[in-house]
Amino acid sequence: EILKIYNELEYSRLLKQPFYNMKCISGAYQILLKMMKPLKSEYALSSKYNRIKPSVEYIAKNYTKNLSNDEISSVSGISTVYFRKIFTEIFGMSPMKYLHKIRIEKAKEMLASDYSSIEDVALTVGYGSIYHFSKVFKQFIGVSPSRWR
Repeated sequence: EILKIYNELEYSRLLKQPFYNMKCISGAYQILLKMMKPLKSEYALSSKYNRIKPSVEYIAKNYTKNLSNDEISSVSGISTVYFRKIFTEIFGMSPMKYLHKIRIEKAKEMLASDYSSIEDVALTVGYGSIYHFSKVFKQFIGVSPSRWR
């Protein structure tokens, strides 16, 4: 799009069209707007991320505990509904799915290092039962924990 605007300006300059100077100014602003568009959305996302950053850090520190959306959102001091909306917009998944993802990544590390039993791994990363752990692990990884090991 920027190249198209530039080519139109160059064509206008070569033909010495009337009001060329104003077209140049207008074209320069159009190019600047096109270039700034991605920065605006990045800035908006970063300011939203800063709003929920305490909650993200809380999840990282407390992933082994039984966390709820209400508890996590209260760390950032915002409503649960708004927190879930911002979180999903930034991370592309719900806070609970993110929590499971962190747990499964930690479990993969433990399983790769020959950590004791699969049940111990499940309990260590925050799952109350090996059944629930296996179910979530298979959803994320595509195979059971024992097969992955």
